[in-house]
Amino acid sequence: MSTTDDHQATARTVRWACEWARLPDADTPTYEAVHRRLRASLGRAADHVCATCGEQAAEWAYDHGDPEEFEGTSGGRRGAVVYSIDPERYRPLCLPCHRREDRPKRDVCGWGHDMSEGSANVYAPRPGYRRCRACHAARAREERLAARLGLSRGVLVSHGLGER
Repeated sequence: MSTTDDHQATARTVRWACEWARLPDADTPTYEAVHRRLRASLGRAADHVCATCGEQAAEWAYDHGDPEEFEGTSGGRRGAVVYSIDPERYRPLCLPCHRREDRPKRDVCGWGHDMSEGSANVYAPRPGYRRCRACHAARAREERLAARLGLSRGVLVSHGLGER
């Protein structure tokens, strides 16, 4: 096969992937475009059962097994999202199962407190869920102060009177 044939085969593959996901450009596949295409080709996730627990599914979930995965952003979400343009890499999951599988085991909370395994700062109010003890305590103190001042906690924090 010549170099021209290789280039044409690669271009065909990229075109197919872009058409499948309705991507605006081969270099920038979007998370939203991939999920739109999933709904169009596989139907709504809510029409399926959760692949983990058997309850009604709510979302299409990426299995994190694609060696050529993409990383990008998704509107309204904090941080990066990882996804694939391969529809075989998705399965229907209910919200609790999807969150449990996607939730990273972070070593710090959003405010920078230590959340590593074994840290005294971590507590688990229910199985599979971790909370930052320092943030929880700060929020409780802010709520008590707001109540004493006759304000909501949101007003207190928005005026710079909160702890964090």
